[in-house]
Amino acid sequence: LNLPIDPRKSNIPGIWGLVVWCVLLVVCIVVPFEIGFEHASDPPDLFWVDRFFDAFTLCDMCLTVLTAQPKPDRPGMYETRTSVLALMYLKGHFSLDTLSLLPSFALLTKVDWTGASCVLLRFFRLARLLRMGHFFAITREWQINAGLSNAFLSLVNGFTFVGIAVHFMACAWGGTALDLAVTDPASSTWLTALKAAKGGDDWQYESTRGVYSLSLYWAIMTLTSIGYGDITPQCNLEYWVCSGCMLCSGGLWAFVIGEVCGILTTMLPHDVELKQRLDDLNDMMEDRSLPTAMRRTLRRYLFETQGVRMLEEHKASAKHMSPMLQGEAMGSMMDNFRASVSYLKAMSPEFAAALASSLHATLYAPKEMVEPTRDICTVRRGIGMRGGKVLAIGAVWGEDMILD
Repeated sequence: LNLPIDPRKSNIPGIWGLVVWCVLLVVCIVVPFEIGFEHASDPPDLFWVDRFFDAFTLCDMCLTVLTAQPKPDRPGMYETRTSVLALMYLKGHFSLDTLSLLPSFALLTKVDWTGASCVLLRFFRLARLLRMGHFFAITREWQINAGLSNAFLSLVNGFTFVGIAVHFMACAWGGTALDLAVTDPASSTWLTALKAAKGGDDWQYESTRGVYSLSLYWAIMTLTSIGYGDITPQCNLEYWVCSGCMLCSGGLWAFVIGEVCGILTTMLPHDVELKQRLDDLNDMMEDRSLPTAMRRTLRRYLFETQGVRMLEEHKASAKHMSPMLQGEAMGSMMDNFRASVSYLKAMSPEFAAALASSLHATLYAPKEMVEPTRDICTVRRGIGMRGGKVLAIGAVWGEDMILD
């Protein structure tokens, strides 16, 4: 293994990023669950799970220092000096990653974590969530390396965030009732009120699994603003917790609906444009009372124009690149075309970019006559006839246009 690891030559950073993303997701599930249900009849024993998180965090911190990073002031270049990488990490996420180990540091001290100190230690565990900022960095790397669409990643992040928020609300709601049952046994909670109203086995209102299922049901009901009304706050503390959850969930739900609607409308912009053009075409044909056969032909032609429009947009996207990258990208896109024309095989990247910008795509209807031009032409889709010869996909003619 060559150190530092170069992301451009090794798949290790990409695989490790996926592992980190999954572990962080598990941390978001375990931490609030551990805090909220500590006073259940069967509290979760996650001591070794926490130690695994600590060991994983230390490994991730070490691997960060041993992985080449992009230079902030020199795009496209990577820093490979370990001392500089360590300094970059110290100025970056090092402080938050170190604070995420705070719960373990607290357990190693000689403080008697009982009473009020025990409550403080429980909330120290929230420090593990400080590493959630790595979510966005990993997602950005996926978008660059894997070419995942921004709409897809936004949907994944949005639904993941909603799931985490619902889980947090469930743990807070269930933990509130379980804590009150220990600190103030005489107080009425939503658990006691629900048991008195509906009855059922004691494990449903005391065990971790039973209370969490009820809390999760309440959290989803609150987030989606359904509100059946069978689970309601019964004391002052529960009213505060419920008000906070409703305030956060209301804003989150409005944001999610707006975000999803925005993503769905921009996820397939070409399809949206095609549908609008098709509606305009149908209105035009209805106003002009065109024959049915002609209407079918025009609709089929409009659907086929999608490929031409995509090619034009690809050319427009390439114009935002540097001249060298334009040449390399366009040269790769025209490999089949270049292979059929002898004098284009050794063209320079600059010439490839200029040639690609001059290409023009034209769509012809079936049996349509193609007028001869002084241009070099190639078949991208379909089949044609010229001089008694069949022209299939990739066929080229007009190579002698320079002589003309």
